[in-house]
Amino acid sequence: MIAAALLLLAADAAPTAVVVELFTSQSCSSCPPAEAALKEIAKRDDVVALEWHVDYWNDIAVGADGRWRDPFSSTANTDRQRVYNRSLRNRASVYTPQAVIQGASETVGSRAGEVTRLIEGAERKAAAAISITGSPDGRLSASVSGPEGAKIRLVRFTKSADTRVRGGENAGLHLDEVNVVTSFETLANAGDAPKRLTFDSPAADEGCAILVENEGGPVHAARYCE
Repeated sequence: MIAAALLLLAADAAPTAVVVELFTSQSCSSCPPAEAALKEIAKRDDVVALEWHVDYWNDIAVGADGRWRDPFSSTANTDRQRVYNRSLRNRASVYTPQAVIQGASETVGSRAGEVTRLIEGAERKAAAAISITGSPDGRLSASVSGPEGAKIRLVRFTKSADTRVRGGENAGLHLDEVNVVTSFETLANAGDAPKRLTFDSPAADEGCAILVENEGGPVHAARYCE
């Protein structure tokens, strides 16, 4: 009984990866430095890095260069950012580049030193548990537990995206971006009892991550599917 209790305490105290989310746009001239910073942060083993492209820059024309519709942008990504800003800043307004760390703090995404400081100061004690295994049919199976009221979400992303921008503020630039979100969905509501979830494996050039989070933050646990 004592040994079991010690094992349970050790599991409760196990560190979790810190989620760094960058809200960005290929039409925003301030965003490439933030994307370069995220690319470096994504190399860390203790971070889940995700790049969310928002759509409110798509209709902004810049002189003769006109508009640029970011091919990775979506209203859903913008909505996620708005929810965060209502929670973290008590504002409906949004901006790019914005980095959100562990769903609990935010800063300008190009301030690499500040982002690193927030990563180091983020809560790392897991309030949820995620384990992922393969299955014979090539799909992935996840066992996920977390606090009541939290959501279990599957985020899919392109590992590397190379884009030649032909309009907007970044016209003429070649952007090399990482972990660009292409879709996300709620798989289930979390609870103390583990949920067994099955989903398709990502393609070779894609990746995915499981997040256990409250709406508007915080993120309780996260891990890549690999």
